Amino acid sequence: MPFLDIDRTYADGEPLLESDLDNIKNALTTLNNTTKYDGDNIQDGAIGTTHLASTSVTATELAASSITTSKIMDLGITTAKIADGEVKTASIATSAITTAKIADANVTSAKFSTAARLGTDKISTRYFSTETNASATTITYGGAETTIVSHTVTATIASCIIMLQPHASSTSYLKAYMPSGIAGLTIGKIAFKKNGSTFAEHSFGFGDNHTANNREIRIPISSVRVVNTSELVNTDVISVTLQLLGGGTGAEIEVSPCRLCIIEL
Repeated sequence: MPFLDIDRTYADGEPLLESDLDNIKNALTTLNNTTKYDGDNIQDGAIGTTHLASTSVTATELAASSITTSKIMDLGITTAKIADGEVKTASIATSAITTAKIADANVTSAKFSTAARLGTDKISTRYFSTETNASATTITYGGAETTIVSHTVTATIASCIIMLQPHASSTSYLKAYMPSGIAGLTIGKIAFKKNGSTFAEHSFGFGDNHTANNREIRIPISSVRVVNTSELVNTDVISVTLQLLGGGTGAEIEVSPCRLCIIEL
C-alpha cells in the first residue's frame, strides 16, 4: 500500500527553513502524482453511490468481465437501466431464457413476425397425398374383385394412416344389398394392398334368411382406415380393392365416390 514518508530535516528547537518545508511539499507531490494511491488506501465500503457523480462510471472504467452476478443486487437491473436495443442474442447465454423467466402475459402475437410466424422452415415436412375415384364402385353377384382407387408413393414413409374419405360434400358410404325373395348373406371386403399384396382388410355386410323384404346396410366411408407401420418407399403402389365374398343372385355391394388419403405420421 502506498504511504506518505516525510524525512525530518530539522532538530527540536531549531527554526524551520525553506528547505524543510520543501521536503514536506515534495513528499506530498510524489505521493499524489508519482506513487499514487491504490485500493488498499480505501476502506471497504467507503465509496458508495453518493460519492459517484452521475455517468462517472462508464464502460471504459470497467475491465472486461469485472461485473459478475455476485456484484449485482437482486432486482438491481431494471428495464430503466437497459437502453433500447441493448440486449442482443450475443448477450444471452444458451438456455438462459426459460419459461419460468417469462410471464404468461408477456408472450403476445405482437412479439412475433407475421410473415415468419409459421414459416415452412419451422414445420416438419410430412408426406400427404390423395387420389380420387369420382365414380361409385359396384359389384353384383358373380363379379370379380375390383380396384377402387390406387396411389403411387413418391417418397420414403416410415409409418402412415391410409384411409378412404368422401369424394365431395355428399354422403359417402359402403353399401351391402340383397333384394327380397332371396335368402343368404351379402358380405363385402375392402382390401388394402401394397404392390398387389394385401396387408389389411375391412369386411362389411349382413347374413339372414328374411326374404320378405329388401335388406340393405350402409356404413360411413370414413370408417375405412388402417395405420400402416411398415416402411413405404418411392414407387410403391398402394391400392384399395372391393370384393363380394358371398351372397346369392341379386346380392350387391357398393363403394361411393371417394378419395384415398395417405398421411405420414
